[in-house]
Amino acid sequence: KQGKKGDAKKVFLALTKKDPSYALPWYALGQLALERKEYRDALRSYERGLSNNPKRSFQLRAAKVDVLRRMGRFDEAKDEAKLSLKENGNNIGVYQALIDLHLEKGEIDTAEFMVSMANRRLGTQGSKQEDGTTKSAEDHKIITSEAYIKYRQLGPNDFTKRRLLYSLSL
Repeated sequence: KQGKKGDAKKVFLALTKKDPSYALPWYALGQLALERKEYRDALRSYERGLSNNPKRSFQLRAAKVDVLRRMGRFDEAKDEAKLSLKENGNNIGVYQALIDLHLEKGEIDTAEFMVSMANRRLGTQGSKQEDGTTKSAEDHKIITSEAYIKYRQLGPNDFTKRRLLYSLSL
């Protein structure tokens, strides 16, 4: 398994050399680093991709917000999310990373607000993808696995848990 990922890394690095403006290999390199919990390397990959092609950066922006959150750099993650949503208010990955961030900080009400805001925003427009297509709101469910797992572990009679999971399922 490790050999295949090493091979994949070599392929993605070669692709970044061939065309540094192509966002996908930068994203893939960041994801490989993220799997190994090498957050600084992941962040570097996302930032390199963004610097080479800031206009086609939906996945890279969302991934950057997520990795900043994982690093505990919450204020930077929020700032990056604001910038990203200003460019593209339909970036589902950014909404998901923000929801995770607020849940991780115990800010349940803010997480619920983000869920409703994302559902309202995406419910009316869907979201534009990197390839130019648009996904409908039906294609999006604002449920993040990390958040779901964390809050499933709360007691079965915990009102906060029931309220949050209800809002995430809308």
